[in-house]
Amino acid sequence: MSATITELTIIWESALKEIENRIEPRIFDSFFRNTRVLRINDKTLTVAVSTTTAATIIKNKFGDIVNDALLQATGTDFVADFVVESA
Repeated sequence: MSATITELTIIWESALKEIENRIEPRIFDSFFRNTRVLRINDKTLTVAVSTTTAATIIKNKFGDIVNDALLQATGTDFVADFVVESA
């Protein structure tokens, strides 16, 4: 899939809305609020997070929710990968 950053942002924002509906507000604010999509490669959507801890927690505790939200947003079985991006 070749998509512009605008298209990727729309996909990620749609997924975020679904994630926000499925987890506690304080958890969403702590780990998801300041994320942003970087790129897509095959069926992997790469998302920037602020810390290694956030990346680990999202992958381990919320990975299934995130991937399900991406499926609902796109109709495609994407997998999210979280990487740390320095401010």
